Amino acid sequence: MSRHSCGKVAVVCKNAGALLRYAAALNDLGYFTLSLCGSASELIGMFKMGKQFEYVIFDGFDLGVDAQKMKQIVGCATTTSIITVSDVNSIECRGIFLWAKQNKIPLLGVLQAPFRLSELQSLMGREMLFAM
Repeated sequence: MSRHSCGKVAVVCKNAGALLRYAAALNDLGYFTLSLCGSASELIGMFKMGKQFEYVIFDGFDLGVDAQKMKQIVGCATTTSIITVSDVNSIECRGIFLWAKQNKIPLLGVLQAPFRLSELQSLMGREMLFAM
């Protein structure tokens, strides 16, 4: 899939309220086929059932805690791009990119938590459909 196709998006986030904010933000960017997951295990289960996604957004990604989960996601996924949302500084951000490159993780970007719609829009290459 190209970066500009209207593909499917999966969001992994433990916070139900944040999942609703992602749904609204992604709808504003023209993504209407969403899978909102409360855990990486739930997403992995979806991949095992044959689901495919253009993007996976992993909110609250912590390299020290979630590295193995991310490797599992990539191991069974046919996703084009992964975006992490993390509470990291610039040095930690570079560390995530380096780790991703070394582990063949298709990491499109690392957004500072909490995510900002404009940054998500920039990474996903989408124009907003509705004025905010």
